Amino acid sequence: MNPLKKIHKKIFEENKKPTAIVGYIIIFIVIAAVFSYEASGIETMDAKEVWDNLQKQAGVGSEREPSIGTLSESGRTSEKSTYSHKFSLEHEFLTAVSASLSWKDEDAGIGRTNAPDEFKITLVSPTGESVNSQFVSNSATSGEGTIPAITMSLVEDVDHTGEWEVIVEAGDCGDYYGRFGYVSYQADDGNDWTLSIEYKYFPVE
Repeated sequence: MNPLKKIHKKIFEENKKPTAIVGYIIIFIVIAAVFSYEASGIETMDAKEVWDNLQKQAGVGSEREPSIGTLSESGRTSEKSTYSHKFSLEHEFLTAVSASLSWKDEDAGIGRTNAPDEFKITLVSPTGESVNSQFVSNSATSGEGTIPAITMSLVEDVDHTGEWEVIVEAGDCGDYYGRFGYVSYQADDGNDWTLSIEYKYFPVE
């Protein structure tokens, strides 16, 4: 028999199964090499590179001024109690969030007085950071009270999107007094207020 025919018979007729296995292995190696080559040509970016690129698009760190957004809420808090106002901010590049409170104590009427009420606010971020004011009392003459803005400045590479919270706390609410301030004829159990929120952010263009 021709030597070539002997080799052909030995490999492809008498040892079909081993030959098939070897063939599969060769095909697998070729396919793996092709995928590896293709993958090596694809540029990959880690999470930090993606974040940095988004910051550049938004203009973070440049001379560009951030945009400003505002929110407001009205409510009432009873003496020695708290009120929680939650709000969502979905801007990726927040730089600062502020909160302030204003109120006007009720008018006591002619010849009578209403002792001042006091309030305090706390601002809480989605990451658990917080800033708070001191208790502030309204003016005894005009009845107007204001807590100046408390501000949380934010780190640029931390995501602060999500649910924020402002806690409004009422302390002592002064009662109504008659002439000469001797007799308390009516209790003051709380007060209405207006909460103002301002936030600064860089929008992604």
